[in-house]
Amino acid sequence: MKTIETCGNNIFSLSCIFLFRILLLLQSAHSFLLLPLKHRRDRIRLFRSEDDHVKISQPILVTFDLDDTLFPIEPVIQDANSAMICHLCDELGFSEITQANLTETSTKIRQQLKNKEQMITYTELRKRAIKMETDKYKAVQSEGLDWKTVDQIYQIWETERHVAAERHLFHDTQEMLSSLRLSFQDGGIIVGAITNGKGNPFQMTSIERYFDFCVSGEDADVFPNRKPSEGIYEAALNRYRNLITSKRKMTQK
Repeated sequence: MKTIETCGNNIFSLSCIFLFRILLLLQSAHSFLLLPLKHRRDRIRLFRSEDDHVKISQPILVTFDLDDTLFPIEPVIQDANSAMICHLCDELGFSEITQANLTETSTKIRQQLKNKEQMITYTELRKRAIKMETDKYKAVQSEGLDWKTVDQIYQIWETERHVAAERHLFHDTQEMLSSLRLSFQDGGIIVGAITNGKGNPFQMTSIERYFDFCVSGEDADVFPNRKPSEGIYEAALNRYRNLITSKRKMTQK
C-alpha cells in the first residue's frame, strides 16, 4: 500500500519505490497547490506513468491536511470568531465580551491544564472559554448560561468555520482535487483528510465529493493522539482498510 500525506512539509508513509518520486514532486502541499493546473496534472500522472512497472493491487491512499493546505486558516478562524461574538452580543446581550477576552481565557485554561498534565480537545477548550466569559457577566440569567446554550453558541462558531473555509479556499484547490481524481478514474485512489482540528471536507459542499474519509484529532479513536503522534495516522489507515473491505464486499454481491 502506498500512502501520501500532504500536510505542511510531511510525507507520512509510502513504499520505497514511490518515495523519491514524491519527495521531488510534492515537497509541500503549498508548493503543489500553487503550481499551474497543467503542471499539477502532469505531476499527478507520474504516479501512473506508462513506464512504471509497479502493479497496484489496491488503491493508493493520498491524505491532505486542511488548515493552511486547502485554505488559509487565519481568515477562516477570524470569520468564525466574528460570527460567534456577534451572536453573543446581538442575540444574547453579552456586549462586553470580545475575542481578546476569549483568547485570554483560553490561554489561562491551557496553562492550568498544562500544570496538571491534562489535555482536552479544542472543542472543549472553546466551550469552557465561552462558559467562563459568559459567567463573568451573566447577562441572560443570574446563574449564567447553561451548557446546552454554550453548545449552541459553539455550533455557530463551527458552522461558520466551514462556511468561511469554502469562502477562503485557495483559488485552485478544487481544480487540483478534481485533477487528482480524474487521473485515477479506475478507482485506484482513496483520498482522505487528516486534521487535528474540527475542519471537515464533508461539511464543505464544494469539495466533499473529492474525499472518501476524514480523520480528526478529536475523534474518539484518536484523541489525544493528534499530529505528530502516529496514532492519528493509524486511525487513517484503519479508515482506508475499512473502505477497501467495503468495496470488495460490494463487488462480490
